[in-house]
Amino acid sequence: MSKPGHRSFELFAHLTWHTWRRQRRVRRKDVEIVMQSIRRAAFRNSLHVIAQAVMADHVHVLVSFRPDRTLTPFIREAKSESVLVE
Repeated sequence: MSKPGHRSFELFAHLTWHTWRRQRRVRRKDVEIVMQSIRRAAFRNSLHVIAQAVMADHVHVLVSFRPDRTLTPFIREAKSESVLVE
């Protein structure tokens, strides 16, 4: 039984994106920068990052979110920031 006024939505999304033409562009030293960018974008968009994996040519992110939030702004911000890695 939940507390009065408390709601649990348990909405999850597994998001992936890849580098242009799946080129292996993300280097080992870039991984933490990409992960921080994803966490910052999640914070700004009120999402919770449960897990993330950054590979040389793609990224996986598992997030939970409220039903009154959309994922599009988070995806746009996370991808925009992570593309700055060079």
